[in-house]
Amino acid sequence: MNYFEHHIGDYDQATAHLSAVEDGIYHRLIRLYMAKEKPLSADIAALQRLVRAHSRDEKAAVQTVLGEFFELREDGYHQHRCDEEIARFQDKSAKAKRSAAARWNGVREESEGNANAYANASSEHDAIDMRTHSEGNAPRARPQTPDTKHQNTPHTPKGEGRFPEFWDAWPKSQRKTDRKKCLAKWQKHRWDSIADRVIEHVKAMSKTRQWLEGYEPAPLTYLNGERWDDGLPDGVTESRGYDFEGAI
Repeated sequence: MNYFEHHIGDYDQATAHLSAVEDGIYHRLIRLYMAKEKPLSADIAALQRLVRAHSRDEKAAVQTVLGEFFELREDGYHQHRCDEEIARFQDKSAKAKRSAAARWNGVREESEGNANAYANASSEHDAIDMRTHSEGNAPRARPQTPDTKHQNTPHTPKGEGRFPEFWDAWPKSQRKTDRKKCLAKWQKHRWDSIADRVIEHVKAMSKTRQWLEGYEPAPLTYLNGERWDDGLPDGVTESRGYDFEGAI
């Protein structure tokens, strides 16, 4: 991970009693934890070296912070708030990969469909050429001109797929605009394949305090950012108490 959220209020409440050295060491341990996306080594000396704790006070601060904010298990030192953030990040990454794979499969199917259509058209063209050649060598019959004046090419209007379900699920507000652009975006990325997930996310978000208070994004902004991969934010629908031991 190259980025993680730092909840200043939670952190300050949980660490107000730490010395400047202990606070700095805690920051370094958290950054090390998040960068590696796994628990910290149980080797205290190795940890002290990794967080550049060289003086007696700095080394003592490592042990103090580990004892207060981390839990030693078989695989190393765990910090449960870090574990939650890493799990959320990895889940979001996995969803993004599945979404990209779904879009790629849609493009590939379209390409294969175009290739098959071209092959069928070529075969039909060859058959017409063969038939024309055979008919040219046959005794001439009375020429007939087909009546094409009243023949109409059937036209099937392009449907909107499941986009209307997405649009209907979106709460009514002044931001609910640009339907045509949203539809074009939806069709371009073939999001019918993940419509259930997108629509369920919109329905869930519409019940959060953030959206209920009018802070929902515009639908086009939501689609451009593929916000359904963000998951549901923590503590939006109800006040979340300070997590003193798990603050980051």
